[in-house]
Amino acid sequence: MRMSLNQVKTQARNTEPRAGQACPDPEVERFRRYFQDGGLPFTEQRRRILEEVCRSASHFDAEELYGRIRRRRVPASRVTLYRTLGHLERAGVLRRIDIGGDHAHYEFIGTDHHEHLVCTRCGRVVEIHEPDLEARVASLLSAHGFSTDQHAMQVFGECGDCRGAGRAAH
Repeated sequence: MRMSLNQVKTQARNTEPRAGQACPDPEVERFRRYFQDGGLPFTEQRRRILEEVCRSASHFDAEELYGRIRRRRVPASRVTLYRTLGHLERAGVLRRIDIGGDHAHYEFIGTDHHEHLVCTRCGRVVEIHEPDLEARVASLLSAHGFSTDQHAMQVFGECGDCRGAGRAAH
């Protein structure tokens, strides 16, 4: 049985922020420079939204982030949040990822590069760290004369638990 879009959203998220994790200074400075270069103000609301993004332990969507900033009493509207997410993505601080569902999910880029395995039945997302895969991607880029600043890969299929449950039901 395929999951509804709402089930993917619900099961793919981990909304608890990383306790005590401050936003790394290089990320704050990158975001500040992005605004300065664009002649835009780096407001207190934008800084606090950035801090909350940095606290994210895993993937999140805009509404989850909005709920967290409201609980922290950050005086920012949904419009400010959505615009800031776009700015964070363009500044290279945040990555939009496709893990299913009917809306965008995001993750803080930081220095921890990884790929995703996404179960299409239960919505489970597994982050994989594979140096051999990264080396192969670099080799493919070189062989085809490409250069890139970043890449992302999501592999969709069924996890072992769901495959096992499917076999048990037959």
